[in-house]
Amino acid sequence: MSAPAAMVVFLIMELISIVTLMLVTRLDGWM
Repeated sequence: MSAPAAMVVFLIMELISIVTLMLVTRLDGWM
């Protein structure tokens, strides 16, 4: 895999983890 592609995949994984954390904390706040 080329370096730019690896960076894109890494950034996408980071975004997914951040969004998941935001959703989890938001759900915890609603419960």
